[in-house]
Amino acid sequence: MKHEQNNPLTDFNAMQNSASFLNFIVQNTNSAVLILDKDMKVQAYNESVKTIFAGKQGSFILHTKCGECLGCALTIDENKQCGNTSGCLTCELRNAAIVVYSSKQAIYKQRFEGEFYNKAHKKERKLLQYSIKPVELENKLYLALLVEDITHNKSFTIKEQPAVKASEYWIP
Repeated sequence: MKHEQNNPLTDFNAMQNSASFLNFIVQNTNSAVLILDKDMKVQAYNESVKTIFAGKQGSFILHTKCGECLGCALTIDENKQCGNTSGCLTCELRNAAIVVYSSKQAIYKQRFEGEFYNKAHKKERKLLQYSIKPVELENKLYLALLVEDITHNKSFTIKEQPAVKASEYWIP
């Protein structure tokens, strides 16, 4: 029997076309994965969303705005939808999503610090690392948002990052 040495990159690329492989990766990653529509409403998510964030739970996650799903403190404190609170115009995560949706250019490994409610209903400050990529599904443009809570990662340092400016883009 002849054993051929395969190119790992080629083999991995072949696996990327497998729906079961991609589903396995998405469902077993430690990052929260959200698929958002143009209005920043959740259209799909993985199970990590429920363990990382204390926002909307269960069947209530679908079709809610991103901030509500993540447990954004302003949406709860002000009893307003994501996009309508006093902090939404300056929210780095929201503005980044708007820029990605409008420009169709992905962003990777950005950091955002904000206040969120935990499962004990207490407000806490979290440092999140996120990536956003535009994806086309069934001829519609969506955003794939990957979010990781790195608050307790002792090796991080918060670096000043230029604020994402969404003022020249469409705001849902």
